[in-house]
Amino acid sequence: MRSQLLNKINWPRSKILYYQSKIALNGNNPDLYYKLGRLFSDQERWLEAANSYQQAIKLNSPNLSGVYHFLAEVLIKLDSLEEAIVACRHAIDLNPDIFQPYFYLGEIFVRQKRWLEAIENLKKALELNPNFFWSYYHLGIALAKLEKWQEAVKALSCAVDLNPSHYDSYEQLLKSLNYLRDANNPESKIKDKIFNSSKFWSFSSNSQMQRILITGAAGQIGKSLRQYLEKSYKIRCLDIKPIPDAKDFWLVDISDFKALQKAMKSVDVVIHLAGNPSLHQPWDDVYNSSIGGTYNVFEAARQSGIPKVIYASSNHVSGWLEVEKEPIITPDMPVRPDSLYAVGKVFGEALGRFFADKYQMSIVCLRIGSFKNNAQAQNSHSRIAQTWCSPRDLAQLVELIIQRDNLGFQILYAISGNTRRFWDISNAEKLLGYKPQDNGENLFV
Repeated sequence: MRSQLLNKINWPRSKILYYQSKIALNGNNPDLYYKLGRLFSDQERWLEAANSYQQAIKLNSPNLSGVYHFLAEVLIKLDSLEEAIVACRHAIDLNPDIFQPYFYLGEIFVRQKRWLEAIENLKKALELNPNFFWSYYHLGIALAKLEKWQEAVKALSCAVDLNPSHYDSYEQLLKSLNYLRDANNPESKIKDKIFNSSKFWSFSSNSQMQRILITGAAGQIGKSLRQYLEKSYKIRCLDIKPIPDAKDFWLVDISDFKALQKAMKSVDVVIHLAGNPSLHQPWDDVYNSSIGGTYNVFEAARQSGIPKVIYASSNHVSGWLEVEKEPIITPDMPVRPDSLYAVGKVFGEALGRFFADKYQMSIVCLRIGSFKNNAQAQNSHSRIAQTWCSPRDLAQLVELIIQRDNLGFQILYAISGNTRRFWDISNAEKLLGYKPQDNGENLFV
């Protein structure tokens, strides 16, 4: 247990020491300072992160827009709000098409009670990313402060739709509704009709229902996710096999880039499952599907302006660690693929890191365990008590990822709360609030 704990603690430190040693040898490489800043940010070492980002800027980083908006985030954490404003404006000057700097400006202006400036920037952030909860929430607060009750109610309604568990959104929404319906307000009867109308609430909800594209939707995992997600999201299915019961189906091979681009129109999130699932597949399949096909999916998503891709990686990317009896395997450990299939998945994870760093997309790689329904799992080998990923736990994890913005690049082990698990799920628990409902031990009780 002690060695497992040390592993988790020391690995981030070793990465920081690695970049610091690289900087000692080559202090003129802005990318090293940028990466070091990201590591310090992950460790919540805000001052060191800010210093690293500022050094990357001095050295004219090729990703200046991204560095400025990460710097702004850190400066907000340090309460250096005026410096954060300057960083945001630099980021916008360099790339006016990313939403984060506008959101950060809106957040800062709300804190400074500069309501009109807050509203202007938050509306711009929502134009660029119409599904970010915090933009709606802060916008609703700012509009309410200016007594623009009707607009405040609309913004806060959208916030509630996106994050039903956020209590303060409900509270602020109810306050705005009460002001709007004040009996002393001569327009209160008209406004009551508007906001008691089922059409209004239906429009508010449906306009925010995200469209999820699932590649490989005809497979076992695709079918399962469809069943769990279709009540809350619009599901677009994509596969080389027909899916008769799908309402929105595209017969597309992921090797066909132009067809993929067309299928991604009006999509908010991509779940990429397509590919040959066989562990012992030939190299041609790995090359065409896991490498070429995955690149097509990521690039088509990028060109379509889709901010988030959930990539079905595999536990086999670290399979050799299991062969060598590593007691606990964490997402931060070096990859040790156990097959050509796993080599292809390693490529997908590396590609995801590149797209997250270069294009500021959210790429979440799920190293999925032994995915089986309860009946299948009960008739399986004993190892499944350690490696099981139940359908409802996978669906919970995927939905948590869909609901969160600005995730950057993440690797998560997708398994249930198995008592004897050797894959570490603590980052999913901490980052997303993942609470698995199933345990492989109960399969054999």
